Amino acid sequence: MGFTEHEQITPPPFLATLVENNEPGKPCEDAQPRCFSINSQIFIIIADGVTRSRAPDGSYPNLSPARMAADIAAMRAQRSIYDQALGGAEIDREALAHAVEEANEAVGRFSQQEGITPKSTDYMFHDLPATSITIAAFSPRERILRYAAVADSPVWVLNEEDHVMLTSMQCNNKDKEKKRRKEMAQAAGVKFDNEWWRAFYRKNYRNRKDATGKIDDTELPMGYGALTGEDGAMDFLQLDRVIVPKHCWIMAGSDGFAVLEPNQMGARAHQYHERPEMILSILASDVAETMRAKGKPHDDLSAVIIPV
Repeated sequence: MGFTEHEQITPPPFLATLVENNEPGKPCEDAQPRCFSINSQIFIIIADGVTRSRAPDGSYPNLSPARMAADIAAMRAQRSIYDQALGGAEIDREALAHAVEEANEAVGRFSQQEGITPKSTDYMFHDLPATSITIAAFSPRERILRYAAVADSPVWVLNEEDHVMLTSMQCNNKDKEKKRRKEMAQAAGVKFDNEWWRAFYRKNYRNRKDATGKIDDTELPMGYGALTGEDGAMDFLQLDRVIVPKHCWIMAGSDGFAVLEPNQMGARAHQYHERPEMILSILASDVAETMRAKGKPHDDLSAVIIPV
């Protein structure tokens, strides 16, 4: 049953963070994380813009088209949920899928306004703006968590000792394929992981459900999804629902948090359960320390966590 215009959309008790990346010259490309409730159902929206190639002088575009795509997708998804609820629709998995579809269309309209279309893109400096999106919806009475996602912004359920990541991280074979092609590039004396390389990946794998790559003489699916306005993005829509046990935390965030060990997030939530305002900042510090040990900058870190 939908709500009326006179009913208040109240914010639930939640904690949110947005920690910008520490790579020199790179703008923040995560949208501000969103959390709101309608008729006791709690919603989280995470959108993580996909970095576009650097300019020939090595600089990132700023204003970032990725950040603008993420902002547009998050705003459109929230508006879609509001409109559907106001119209009397139950916010179920179909409603969440519709919100993702409207977000994808909104990113496509933005691309057209920027003068970029799927036919005109060079997949490099003049590429389509792109973003991930994840929408999580929790119904406290039934303790049902529904989610809809395209790309790699995860949803977790945390308990005292562990966590369960519900969304998949794009293409499971992408890292294997990247490793194999890196070895080939080194053998051929070709520079790996430059802008031309990334353009190749976008052109051949992004929003292409039937794309494959050969690994050890075996053809494996290689496609991955991102909201660009292309119809193929919806082929990568992940939809599901789970029952959430009591005394857990639901967290949705950008993929920068996924570098943490499987038990680390749940352990931190348990460790700071009496000071919940500390949890996300501690997790962000854990990410920074993990990446520092690898000699790499950390990504943007946006997340919402709610006790359930």
